[in-house]
Amino acid sequence: MKAIDNTLRKSFAAGMPKMQSLSAAHWYEFFEALEIHARAHRVYILPIDEVQDTTSPTGFTIGDQQLNPTIDFPIGFSTEISTFQGLLYDALMQKDILPKDLQDVLRRSNKLGYNGIFSIHKRYHPDLTNIPPNYTAYIPRQSASQEYNEFAQQYRFYQKMSAYMENNCKDFYDILEQNQFIHNLSNSKRIMQQVKIERIQQQHTNAFTEVQFINTIYAIQHEVNRAHPLLATRKYSKKPAHLLSLEELPIQSIGDFLVDTLEDPDHNSSQDYITEHSLFQTAVRNLNSNLNHFQNRPCAICNDTGHSFSECHKL
Repeated sequence: MKAIDNTLRKSFAAGMPKMQSLSAAHWYEFFEALEIHARAHRVYILPIDEVQDTTSPTGFTIGDQQLNPTIDFPIGFSTEISTFQGLLYDALMQKDILPKDLQDVLRRSNKLGYNGIFSIHKRYHPDLTNIPPNYTAYIPRQSASQEYNEFAQQYRFYQKMSAYMENNCKDFYDILEQNQFIHNLSNSKRIMQQVKIERIQQQHTNAFTEVQFINTIYAIQHEVNRAHPLLATRKYSKKPAHLLSLEELPIQSIGDFLVDTLEDPDHNSSQDYITEHSLFQTAVRNLNSNLNHFQNRPCAICNDTGHSFSECHKL
């Protein structure tokens, strides 16, 4: 490693990733990007998956790696630490890099970047926090307004926390882990139907590997939402949009809307539900195009139109 000159300092600061929100998932996403950025500039940073509880204020150990292979940073380069401390602090304190709450944490580190990062880790990292024993009971579920990438990061953080608690590796190489992720997506039933088809097709063999899984599901959800826009993940305006009346909608659109929007969100597969839903679909799709059909039929009492049998004035 070499001393950081002003050109490299500016380059490091200019290319910093930005953290999207205070969520733990976004801290993991941000830090993984920071690791890549630091490595490209030959600046040492301890990978987030190697963070452990330690008495060292920097969050990592410095020593002779030949005598102790668990040492994080070689003592021969320890003179670079003070330079990296300032470099990281200045870059992280730039506007819009971290949320204000985290910059306040960093500010209390006396301009020592590693120390500030370790303090932030203590807020999020499973090795450094007390996790509620029932944490794994609350599996994240994508809401209708949540973007796919945000949910995927939230779910990955859940996997890391659960794996830490159970001392068991959890990742998307396991088809059961893949299925659990899919079942907690918005519009999960249609996505799972497409996944089942693609899993048995030869051309999609590599699409469901651990590395490609997240991107594959993103593409499938995008296609499903395009085909069924009424069920698509979306952002909602504070002002309500104009709601079309039944008369303003084509009859087939009404049928599709009712059938699709009343589809069970928890992918209920019970026989009773399937039977009832099938009857409902049949009824809706057989609606007559004239919605006033029954109002135009003559009354059985007076033979006039415009009112029902029970409202006849002769009764």
